[in-house]
Amino acid sequence: MSTELLQAAAASNQWAAIFPELILACAALGLLVLEIVLPKSQHRHIPVAAVLALAAVLVGLVINFDSAWLGEATFSGLLRHTLAGQIARVFFVVSALGVCFIASLVLPRSKMPRVEFYHVILVVTAAMMLLAQSAHFGMLFVALETITIGFYILVSYFRNNPLTLEAGLKYLVLGALSSAIMLFGIVLVYGAVGRVEGANGAVLTGFSFDVVRDFLAANPDNLLGLVGAVLVLSGVAFKIGAFPFQIWIPDVYQGAPTPVTAFLAVASKAAGFAVLLTLVLNVFAPLKGVLVPLLSTLAAGSLIFGNVSALTQRNAKRLMGLSG
Repeated sequence: MSTELLQAAAASNQWAAIFPELILACAALGLLVLEIVLPKSQHRHIPVAAVLALAAVLVGLVINFDSAWLGEATFSGLLRHTLAGQIARVFFVVSALGVCFIASLVLPRSKMPRVEFYHVILVVTAAMMLLAQSAHFGMLFVALETITIGFYILVSYFRNNPLTLEAGLKYLVLGALSSAIMLFGIVLVYGAVGRVEGANGAVLTGFSFDVVRDFLAANPDNLLGLVGAVLVLSGVAFKIGAFPFQIWIPDVYQGAPTPVTAFLAVASKAAGFAVLLTLVLNVFAPLKGVLVPLLSTLAAGSLIFGNVSALTQRNAKRLMGLSG
């Protein structure tokens, strides 16, 4: 086997760097296994395993906060481990623990299954942790869609409630629209950048954040790249509920179960802002002449529209969604 193939294999076999995410993924599958093998009378104890898995991951992250992987790119550039990414990982795990606590108070009052709820929480948390460390548009899109699909399930989890089903349907339709906008933007960026020859003759594609940044720095007036960047950021703005993409938030927050509303308002928003900061400060930084006025307008519109609309609200969840 050639040296290049050995190096490529080593660069794609760095599983220790994402050990916390692997633990959560295995724990999520373990919950389903426990549901099968344990008698039904013991199923009420299974959520404790989810909480223990989250607690173990949190302790591991805190102990190894200054990880040996900090500053390194792993899996051939799919992920880049930074201090901000470590902070985001800890934040998402703490948020998931809080959601599990709220769920332990809410779910026993309903007749809905409990194990599946905690299973999805673990999967979504692991996807958020990967999203915050993404350094490649392929990784970003897959992680973001894993989160979104998980929330499709969580938002409409109380399927016997018509309001919850309405919220789930609205979130599904508008979430699919935002994903389409973002994917179209990624395709345009890839079309503008194409394939680039890197060091040692390696072929790099326009899906890599570093390649896109270098291309835009050398070609800041490239129209295709600029339009693609605007569409990608529009998709992210849809996810975080920025003006004028906030139309889904009040109805979804009101109809979703209370633990899910909290998860959407805290962890999902934080994941969206982590992506936004990565894109604006790194990937699309050469386009700051266009993006700064655009994002300033979005911020001002979000503040004005959100707070003015919240003045007339009598529902706490809708108030939180609009004012947030």
